[in-house]
Amino acid sequence: MEKYLSLILLAAPGFIAERIANVLGVSSPRKGEFDSLAGYLSYSFFSVLITIAISALTGIVDLSENWQDFTEKFSSVGFTVKLLLTTLCSAILVGSSWALVGNKLFMRVLNFVNVKAGRNKRHMTGNLLNKIFDDGKEHFIIIRRNGEKIAVGFIYSASDPSDDTSEIVVTEYPEYRVELERAENEPDRPSYLQNVLQTYIDVKNNLVITETEYPPEWIH
Repeated sequence: MEKYLSLILLAAPGFIAERIANVLGVSSPRKGEFDSLAGYLSYSFFSVLITIAISALTGIVDLSENWQDFTEKFSSVGFTVKLLLTTLCSAILVGSSWALVGNKLFMRVLNFVNVKAGRNKRHMTGNLLNKIFDDGKEHFIIIRRNGEKIAVGFIYSASDPSDDTSEIVVTEYPEYRVELERAENEPDRPSYLQNVLQTYIDVKNNLVITETEYPPEWIH
């Protein structure tokens, strides 16, 4: 039993930390079993490291003990509860720190190196659709497929990059399309929709998503 508890101590933090990071916005592309395991182990490494540091500072564990003595302590309910609670706190700390600070800082440093080396910037966490639109702000978009407008409005929600199907929900009102027609057919008439902010192209599915400015009153 003690050995099983020690294995949980090593494995569980990775799952917890990754889930915390996902809830706080860290997304990732679809991964195979090996990549997923590597991700869990990466989170577990830092979680366990912090757990050991906190436990040593608080006197829960003695670093001079050998592994056998350590596992035998799991026969004590008090020791097990203290260590598992410490592990939980460490996993939450790792997951939230990575999501709020570490992930962006890590990619910024690597992309700085890429730029200095004459390479393009890379985006490694999820797909570009989530990267450019999942920022907590309102985005007014026009979705076209084969030149046909299939959606005009504000992004309401999008699927996670790890899902098997890529989905997006757009909130539409008739006035959006009316104003877009005016902006396209009357170029001399000022319109917010004439100001293109960025264009996302899904080459595989032949989709073009154009983001434009929008009248401030639409947001209300």
